[in-house]
Amino acid sequence: MTRKEEQQTHYYNNLVNRAKDQKRRQRTSRLIQRGALLESFIPDAESYTNEQIGYLLKIAFGNLPNGVQGIHFPATLGENQ
Repeated sequence: MTRKEEQQTHYYNNLVNRAKDQKRRQRTSRLIQRGALLESFIPDAESYTNEQIGYLLKIAFGNLPNGVQGIHFPATLGENQ
């Protein structure tokens, strides 16, 4: 492999790694924001286990027709991505 080919490969690998890193950071940010939203609606949320929180969510969303896919959001909240 020539030096130029090695540079191109390295450049491509850097782009791929940046894209993966950006996607991971976006997911982490989303999880933190949604966890904070959840905790804002559950009094004393830190005292519950993950299993208990999961059970609460199952009760809250499990009885919806078509699950959460059946929820229709107001236009002011924007569209799902």
